[in-house]
Amino acid sequence: MGVLHDASYAGDVSKIHLALQAGEGVDSKDLRRFTALSRGGGGQEGVLEAGAATPRQDGATALMCASAMGHPFAIQALLEAGAVVDSKDNHGDTALMCAGANGQESAIRLLLDAGAAVASKNNNGETALRWASVKGHAGAIRALLEAGALVDSADHLGGTALSHASADGHVDAVHVLLEAGATVDAPDNEGITALVSHRDRFNDNNDITNKNNTLILLRPLIPPTDVR
Repeated sequence: MGVLHDASYAGDVSKIHLALQAGEGVDSKDLRRFTALSRGGGGQEGVLEAGAATPRQDGATALMCASAMGHPFAIQALLEAGAVVDSKDNHGDTALMCAGANGQESAIRLLLDAGAAVASKNNNGETALRWASVKGHAGAIRALLEAGALVDSADHLGGTALSHASADGHVDAVHVLLEAGATVDAPDNEGITALVSHRDRFNDNNDITNKNNTLILLRPLIPPTDVR
């Protein structure tokens, strides 16, 4: 168990076929120290980088591994072998969410063409669009929106794609979301909007360039008394 997942993570199609021929289930879940999406402490989410691992047994499928790393031929091989495109890991994450979080546009389009549910949510109410927005992957965001992703879909804390992209100063992502009609003053469960999360985020660091560039987009939408 695990050869299929390792091969999918590496994009090694020949090893994928060998693992399947050896009897590994195409939708089997990897219960080792590996995940396609990694969550840090303190409510901060992060994406697994190449070669990294997390001590969580998340139950990722081979398709999630290939999608997270953006290996189109591996994705195609797994889909042709019967992989369930919307299979979920123990957190409810799907291959599309893994691709979105890592900005893998070709993988996103392959999965969507295979029928991936663009509006699917994980156990925390997070969509592929939310994951792409957290990391500022503007191209992935655009691909998901073109496929019908709901721009104002909220997670379990009430956060939207725009509030997450704005909070981390992802200027290009904010621009794409605003063009798609994202609601700027949509509050989360604590009443915090994208404008407030942006301001507070940058009050905690010195990334002046991103602050100013994001304000170029948000300033016309901010009440005068809130501009800082």
